[in-house]
Amino acid sequence: MMEDVGAAKTSIERLGRFLSQPLSAALARLASNDVFEACDGSLRLCERKGAVPAGWLAWLRSVGPADHEGTLRRLATDGDLRSAPSSLIEYLSSCASLPFDRSMSSTPRFATRSGHLATASGPATLGDDRRAAVGLSAKKAHEVERCLGIITSVLGDVEHPHVLDLGSGRGHLSRALTEAPLGAHVLAIDGDASQRDGAEHLDRVGRAKVTGSLQHRVQRLDEQAIGELLEMWTSKQADAAKLCIGLHACGQLSVDILRAFAAATEPTLPLVLVPCCYNLMPSTSFPMADATKTALPDLELSRDALMVATQCPQHWASSDAEWARARLALRKLGYRARLEAELRNSGVTIAEEVRIGRLRDAVCADWATYRTAALGKLGLAATASAGGASDLQFPGVAVPPVVVEHAAWTELAFVHAAVWTIRARLGPVIEAMIALDRFVFLAERLPDRAVEVHALFDRFGSGSLRNLALVVRP
Repeated sequence: MMEDVGAAKTSIERLGRFLSQPLSAALARLASNDVFEACDGSLRLCERKGAVPAGWLAWLRSVGPADHEGTLRRLATDGDLRSAPSSLIEYLSSCASLPFDRSMSSTPRFATRSGHLATASGPATLGDDRRAAVGLSAKKAHEVERCLGIITSVLGDVEHPHVLDLGSGRGHLSRALTEAPLGAHVLAIDGDASQRDGAEHLDRVGRAKVTGSLQHRVQRLDEQAIGELLEMWTSKQADAAKLCIGLHACGQLSVDILRAFAAATEPTLPLVLVPCCYNLMPSTSFPMADATKTALPDLELSRDALMVATQCPQHWASSDAEWARARLALRKLGYRARLEAELRNSGVTIAEEVRIGRLRDAVCADWATYRTAALGKLGLAATASAGGASDLQFPGVAVPPVVVEHAAWTELAFVHAAVWTIRARLGPVIEAMIALDRFVFLAERLPDRAVEVHALFDRFGSGSLRNLALVVRP
């Protein structure tokens, strides 16, 4: 069902009240590395942080090892948790019911005007041979074809429109737009020269049947630069059909595009924008809409909350392969939290900018292997005998292990994974809040335009979790 601006504002208030509750706010602020602490040579849950109710922790500890996997799946997917505390069930129910429907649809989820539909998909220009030539995954092909569909819907029956692609990356969408039937003239801009170089390489090997044109450019993409670019580009195209797009514009780039677009002097320029990577934008970029600021003056999304916004636990259990990836990620988080407890116990302080970084999956097969590799990446010794090694960042400093029996670690690791899954359930709530705030922002700034929110991609079928598109029609 399509909702209007009034419904969006009401949803924002409901979402905001839930996120402002002490429990939700504490969970959003909780850091994975703060879950454990080492005390008297042993590892235990750090309950003094108070983010997780004692009753929830007691229930999680009561779950037997044989039901650990099943319980994690049920926590991720609204499974049967009748034995869980009622407050936990209520929290999970709110996480499931408060966000709006994100399943792929040709009808906008929210719109300032009725009567517009997106076509189901774009022209079938991305055959298997083309996908192979440019290394295009099935997920990316799905995203490109769905974007072509809604772009065709926005532009109508025109040939050779001019398209400005901001944050164009490897140019997959730009390239497809240059082919029939649109045959667009595309200016594809990215802030990263390596992305431009990769896009130009794919232009050469992609066997595209170009009927328009494609130019790649590298330049700064902040609000001021985008505003200047929009003014220059729109004036240059004069009366030609035009469109501004951004497919998975990361973090602050989406915010800067929206602000610059809303301030642009071109009165009929359309926009199709799919934001992503909320964790890469500063907390000061929310809220954008005046209505949100008025209704929820004390609500702010911290950096930790924005990190949670990228999570979608329901997707973890969508297939065995996805579940295996999720369990590996949870194991890594548990190991990292355990290591952090050892570091604090040793009196070692690591600067915030120092990161362990990416470790091979094989390193995470067991704790001992992970510990040695992670300490090495931090420049610390795993044992006292290695304390003087010259290649260490902290020569002479060794981190003594905190011994944990296998059964005890099995329980602690499960509780950590469960807590993190419970926290991650806030992800769709926070993302819905961000998306609706941006929708209302555009409706406020562009009261005479048709503004829409679309669930554009098949989230679970394709793996395109960031599937919300903001559309402004001519």
